[in-house]
Amino acid sequence: MARPNLTAEQKARMRERIRLQALAVYNEAGLEAVSIRAVAKRAGMSPAGIYSFFASRQALIEALWLDPVRAMLDQMVVQAAATPDPLVLVRLLLDLFVRFSLANPEILRGAFLRVRPTKESAPSPRPLHQLDFHRLLAEAIAEGQTSGHIRPGDPALMAQALWAGLHGALAIPIHMEAWGLSDPQSLAEEVTTLLMTGLLDGAAHARTGP
Repeated sequence: MARPNLTAEQKARMRERIRLQALAVYNEAGLEAVSIRAVAKRAGMSPAGIYSFFASRQALIEALWLDPVRAMLDQMVVQAAATPDPLVLVRLLLDLFVRFSLANPEILRGAFLRVRPTKESAPSPRPLHQLDFHRLLAEAIAEGQTSGHIRPGDPALMAQALWAGLHGALAIPIHMEAWGLSDPQSLAEEVTTLLMTGLLDGAAHARTGP
């Protein structure tokens, strides 16, 4: 008897189940252990069954992080459309990034903090404006500069600096565990406050002139 066709909801649930099994393999044995055969065995499926949901091993590996990160970025786009104040939006975007990172420690460690081994070829860089998090930050900064509430500067570079500051706040407690650093959430909150202060510094002077 032929297997009945799955509904879109059933396909989405099965895809997520496979992704979670692949993530479990990754957490236990590293990226090299994530193979179609290993994930199929863990999921109680045939390798051919995995290929029904993921076209290749690379697609499966990308899905370890891609699906939840895409959901986070979609949430940022929705929030941006509903938040007209650029300063409020910048803070909101930074807070969303921190909350997502802390709520998804496997993605924080496995994707956001992953260091490419030297034996791996460097990927071809993609334009940053294609990444919603950076694009929305840069657009909010530019709008705040137009209204005189954010200091002058290159919005794209300033957006990168905000991202880098938060990345460091999340990374240093993990990479420097031997030292008595504050927990990532407390450190990220303090860094966010300092970053927001830095955006405002000089804005009033720029509005009034020397």
